[in-house]
Amino acid sequence: MEFGYLFLLQFVMCNSVIWNFPTTAEVATAPLVDTSDGIWALSSRDVGIYLANRGVTEVNEWKAIPFVETDVTFDPLKGLLLYCIPADNAPYDCMLHKTSLDQCYNEFVVTISMEFVYGMQFDPDSRLLYVSAIDVPGICQVNIDTGQIQSFYGEQTNVNYLRISPDKSYLYWTNFMSTGTNHVRRGNTNGTGTAMTILSRPNAIRGFGIDFVDNRIYFTQDEVNIFSTDINGNDEQAITTDTARVFEMTVDNKYLYWGNRDNQFRRLDLRGDPASNTIETLTTVTNEEFINHQLVTRKELDMSRSILFLSSSIYTANEADQSITIGVTRTGNLLRCSCVDVVVMQPGVRRLTRATIENTLNFAANDVTQSLTLTWTDDFEPNGPDQVSVNLIVNSDDIVGVVDEATVVIRDDDCGYYLLESDVTVNEDAGFVDVGIRRLCTGDMTGAFAETISVEAVEVDGSAQGGFDFVSGTIQASFAQGQDTANVRVPLFDNIQPEETERFVLRLSDPENGRLLEPNSAIVTITDYDNIYMIEQNQYEVMESDRYLDIAIQRIGNLTLPGSVRLSARGQTAQFLSDFQVDSNSEIISFPNDISEITARILLTNDNILESNETFEVFLNSPMGGHLDERKETSITIIDDEVEVSMSDSRYSCLESQQCIVNVIRRGFLDQTTTANVRTEDFSAFAGIDFVAVDRILTFDPWVTSLDVQIILINDDVKEPHANFIVFVDDISRGLIGEPNRANVALWDDDSELPTLVYSLKQASFSVKESDEELDIVVQRGGSYLGQVGSVRLQVLPISDGSSTGQDDFVDTDIIVEFGEGQREQVIIISITNDDIIETTEEFVVQLSDAVNGVLGDKSRATGTIEDDDASYYLDKSLYNVNEISRELTLTVHRIGSLQKTGFVTLQVVSGNATYESDYIFSPIGTTLQFNPDQTSKSTVIEIIDDFVAEQREIIDVILSRPKYGTLGNPSSAVIVIEDNDMVIAATLTPVPPSSRQIGTAGIALIIAGIVVLLIVTIISCAFCTFLLFRNPSSSWLFPKHQTPVHSYPSSPSYKVPPSPYADFGHVVRRFSGRVVRRLSDRLYKNPYVDSKQPASSQNSLVLYNTTNPMFEGNFFGLENYSKNRSVFDRPGVNRITLPSTQGHYFPY
Repeated sequence: MEFGYLFLLQFVMCNSVIWNFPTTAEVATAPLVDTSDGIWALSSRDVGIYLANRGVTEVNEWKAIPFVETDVTFDPLKGLLLYCIPADNAPYDCMLHKTSLDQCYNEFVVTISMEFVYGMQFDPDSRLLYVSAIDVPGICQVNIDTGQIQSFYGEQTNVNYLRISPDKSYLYWTNFMSTGTNHVRRGNTNGTGTAMTILSRPNAIRGFGIDFVDNRIYFTQDEVNIFSTDINGNDEQAITTDTARVFEMTVDNKYLYWGNRDNQFRRLDLRGDPASNTIETLTTVTNEEFINHQLVTRKELDMSRSILFLSSSIYTANEADQSITIGVTRTGNLLRCSCVDVVVMQPGVRRLTRATIENTLNFAANDVTQSLTLTWTDDFEPNGPDQVSVNLIVNSDDIVGVVDEATVVIRDDDCGYYLLESDVTVNEDAGFVDVGIRRLCTGDMTGAFAETISVEAVEVDGSAQGGFDFVSGTIQASFAQGQDTANVRVPLFDNIQPEETERFVLRLSDPENGRLLEPNSAIVTITDYDNIYMIEQNQYEVMESDRYLDIAIQRIGNLTLPGSVRLSARGQTAQFLSDFQVDSNSEIISFPNDISEITARILLTNDNILESNETFEVFLNSPMGGHLDERKETSITIIDDEVEVSMSDSRYSCLESQQCIVNVIRRGFLDQTTTANVRTEDFSAFAGIDFVAVDRILTFDPWVTSLDVQIILINDDVKEPHANFIVFVDDISRGLIGEPNRANVALWDDDSELPTLVYSLKQASFSVKESDEELDIVVQRGGSYLGQVGSVRLQVLPISDGSSTGQDDFVDTDIIVEFGEGQREQVIIISITNDDIIETTEEFVVQLSDAVNGVLGDKSRATGTIEDDDASYYLDKSLYNVNEISRELTLTVHRIGSLQKTGFVTLQVVSGNATYESDYIFSPIGTTLQFNPDQTSKSTVIEIIDDFVAEQREIIDVILSRPKYGTLGNPSSAVIVIEDNDMVIAATLTPVPPSSRQIGTAGIALIIAGIVVLLIVTIISCAFCTFLLFRNPSSSWLFPKHQTPVHSYPSSPSYKVPPSPYADFGHVVRRFSGRVVRRLSDRLYKNPYVDSKQPASSQNSLVLYNTTNPMFEGNFFGLENYSKNRSVFDRPGVNRITLPSTQGHYFPY
């Protein structure tokens, strides 16, 4: 492509207040003086102001001002000279002006009612100008930004020269008196307080200056002799003499400068003996008196400069735009003119007419931006992009900013890009969607350059979610040279859930070179062909007599395709095949097209057995064309609806003179009516003679479980042996005949003697555990006739050997056990005492006596045992001694007694004078120890911290509590004494009587030997510590100025001290696998790299770093000297905490 360039040049005229100023172009090409080392501003009486370089080898007239008998000063923040000139219509007034050094900016500030302004001092921080004149009393204070004036020290008359202290707190001035006493005085810059007289002279003091470095005052005596005193007016010295009437003095770099009425600007070397040094005349201007002067340093000049930079480092445009604007921005001091060259270069770019183009941009006062326009022509050929470099060169005395060069990228937009489809439909199962991109170019397509274009996959309406249904984000599509079609592939997620149709959008991003054509976006529609198979209900109930159960198998999702699923069953309390099975026609459930539900059948077995309800599970598996839902299985309960009728007992005894009643019971499914036939049958007793025969139907209404049948007995008053007859139950409607289905009725003749009853214990012996807390004793009554009442005495007593003690081990029992008519047994409950005391097995006796209507059987006495299943927990010691250097202490808890159960006991640690996390580590809430069956001991560890601090013994209390399945033994508490391993050497001087001061030779030898041993131990300890600290000095990770790999230590109960050249910090950082604390003590760990002149509060400031950066193993902490701003870990994942340094601190890491 060919380029034509158009540059915009702007020339701005500075506004003039009183005089006509040069244009910005003129100023930029004609520098006033060399400013590389600072400048002098020299004011003359009759002509104006001159500027000179610092060496005064070059002097130029800066501004012609008639009768400018005024001091000058400088505003370094805005680069302005401040001076006064006489007013045109009021010659006795002073018009204050501020003008930039290049005279690009000039502004009148305010009129001051003073004629001869000999003193001007400026404070840039407060923006206040202090002004004095010999014809007006007091000192004026002028805000040069607002023009506001106020006066103070009004009692001071004929104030001549002013000087301001570097801290801007004091003003120094001279009082010029043509006759009388002249003074040098000092006062506060805010005008408060009384002015202090530093020195007084009988003759005029005209020249005046202060060296604030050496704190010396320089002044003239009679405007001829130059003297010096200290800042308080003492130590007066004669310096030199200048007969040409000296004005104002300045000390710079050991030289004293002044001007005189012989039009000279002079200086004197103050080094050595100034009185013997020669006065140098630096410059002379004809017919002008250098009344005042101001030194402007390089630093002040730099503060007043402008900063110019390109508005951007990258500019981008399309070839069809045919132009682009390049901006230059200016910051800093805007009250001056600036000049900058913009150089445009095109190295290696095809078909360009010029390789380099330069243009100059000029900034007038207050201009912030300037720009130029780069133009070119569109060649309508797909040639690819071109790049142009832009460089910024500042010609004026200003500063180039950070962005001094930029790149202009001209994109070739002779190709357009579009999607082949605007609507795409894809099934979720496909796993991806492909979309084609077409490139259409003007001109010869074979020359089309290689290009990469981005495609964004984003959500459109929320139906398809990025990261869940498709991979969202930016995907790159590449075109090779000459290629006109490319594909982009977006992965899809099959979430195995039936869903509605979902949509997302593919959108082309702006190409690097080219433009977008329509369509540049496409809607992608995701269809879901998933089927979900499920069982309609998650539980069913069915009657066993129904013989089968039909359940609905459903599917949802895409019903346009066929599918199938297998149905299986597994037993729980019901047994497969014995109680249920899947119908062979329902084992495979096949769904034709558009069918969403099919019924499957489960076959049940009616076994005509009365039993409890039973359950089994039916579940789906092996789906085809779909997936299983959460409702893929169901629970089925078979309700046994059988009814069983039987006799409640198989034996009855009846007296001939009383009624005889037998009981018929019903069990099972009771919500229906059941009938049963009850009939009698002769045996040794005969119907019509001994009883009235029964043969009738019993009807059980719903929920009725028991019916009585009365049999009438015939009382014949004849003595006869007992006889029997049978009662049967049969012919059950809708039910089964249960057992017993017959009962033997014993008919007793009460005219004869009744048989004897026998009382006995059911068991010959008893065994019970103490924790059972109860014992069941069964007392039985036997005999052929139970139709009478009776009783027997039951006693539970301790044995005579004393192993059991009655109430201490069980509740003493001595009761009468009564039996009603027909009652065969009674259960008596005895309470056992669970006393939590470790004991041996205890024995007791159970015995019967005093039988009523009966006799005692063979088992009328039995023995019993009480097994003690208690346990006891205790510590192995009551006192533990451990040294800090041991690092840990193991505590063992023992268990004795019954070990069959899993037991628990809590071990707690309570601080005495030891401090948690400073002297030891253990869970503040304690730890629960679990004892498995047959386990007799359990240990735990307390971590002891070696804090490298000399201290007294420290105490920790250990307590056992909350035992489960046991009690606390002895000892259940203990004391831990931590011995300190850090040495403290203390000397105590105690007066000793003279008679006891005599030390023998042996005593002196012992003392010397002790000192030698102490020195040896100290040397060995220091050598060992040094070895730990410096065993690998080339790999310090504590301070980043040593660029070495970070240490990584394996997890271990032990610790390692990372090597560091900072020996004083050698023990500050450690790495432990568990929770460990470190005490950071300013007394022990002072940073030797802190400047001693810094305040004490900043010398020992510490910064703690905790890194969770994955490149480190575990947690590391580092220290830095905060006042030096050393960054220990300047990486992501590092938290920085600044700590005060007034005392030690504790930190877990």
